[in-house]
Amino acid sequence: MSLREAQLYYRTQGLAIAERVLGLGDRDPVSPTFGCFDRYYWHYKALDFPNARAQEIGHYLAILYANRFEGNRYAGEPMILKWAEAAVRFWSQIQNRDGSFNEWWPRERSFCATSFSTYAAAETVRILDLKPPALAFHRTAEWLCKNNNPAVGNQVAASALALRAVADLSGDEFLARKAEERMRGLLELQDPEGFFPEYGGGDVGYQSLTVSLLAAYKARVPGEAITAALRKAIAFLDKRLRDDGTFDYPTCSRRTQFFYPSGLVRMREVNLLTRHWNGCRAGAVLLPSWMDDRYCFQLGTDYLIAGLED
Repeated sequence: MSLREAQLYYRTQGLAIAERVLGLGDRDPVSPTFGCFDRYYWHYKALDFPNARAQEIGHYLAILYANRFEGNRYAGEPMILKWAEAAVRFWSQIQNRDGSFNEWWPRERSFCATSFSTYAAAETVRILDLKPPALAFHRTAEWLCKNNNPAVGNQVAASALALRAVADLSGDEFLARKAEERMRGLLELQDPEGFFPEYGGGDVGYQSLTVSLLAAYKARVPGEAITAALRKAIAFLDKRLRDDGTFDYPTCSRRTQFFYPSGLVRMREVNLLTRHWNGCRAGAVLLPSWMDDRYCFQLGTDYLIAGLED
């Protein structure tokens, strides 16, 4: 397998969920919930508040809009641009007054949802060159500076990346320093075995997500420390990923079965990617289309990033 072959596969699988993802959103411009991608809130009325993480779909749409590749009929389409912009706008509207966001219950102030949705919103703005919701970004960055969750490595990585993404958009040097401070704190949490903590232990699925987030941060801010940490993190994965792309998930701290490939593509880890690709083609590992509505687009976005990396 060549790296390009794997990337073509990831790109195709990331694109495969596009129609499903679009179906999750309120695309009616006169609707009061226009731009909301939590269908269980705006359409089914099964929830009385929207999950902020659903707004990360804006990032997925931005990637489709901005990149022409075989099979992607969404590139350059005005409505995709409009819906991605609406996703960011609705994200800013559901922000708590203190700058945080909710995922599982009202007034939750979820560190996870705040970190990941802020990064996705900032990336959507950057990719599409939109006017940023400056007040919303300021509030959420201020909240992230004051809050942390060191028990969960992937969330800490997302918060550092979110702070850096907002800093890059705003030119705020203070936020850039805070992002570096958060990243240094994360690297200090890395276990000698190479894993980042996930509720007290190592977890292959979330480790692959953290590797993807660290590689994305490294692309913005290169450095020897983060490169060394990535190598150790990848070595942890190398010991656990079988030739068929599977791993012993019941022994992982969070028992996850998904696997994020974009960090490995960015780090040019062809050996590990070959194993994962083998599992994908054999139907032995999870694909974005297999995931439920809450998580399919997050893995799908990572697949697109993996498939489009230069």
